[in-house]
Amino acid sequence: MWNALPTFMGEEAAAITVAPGVFAPACPKHDTIHDDADVYGVTIDPTGTEPLSLYDVWRPWRTGGSPTAVLTTDPMRTDTSCGP
Repeated sequence: MWNALPTFMGEEAAAITVAPGVFAPACPKHDTIHDDADVYGVTIDPTGTEPLSLYDVWRPWRTGGSPTAVLTTDPMRTDTSCGP
């Protein structure tokens, strides 16, 4: 899924000028909140042609480019590649 974020609603919506960046792999072994040692090798390949890492999403989000949201969409998790 590329840049598929909901429309912001609510009283703070006017203050949000940039949509959040999202990198959401389906990798149960690499928890970005609690363990960053192996996180950076995880990729998501939503199109089946170009695996994208966390930094492939972070850099364009920071500079106003694209993609800014890459999420696992396959229920079988075949679009996420997770290192050891």
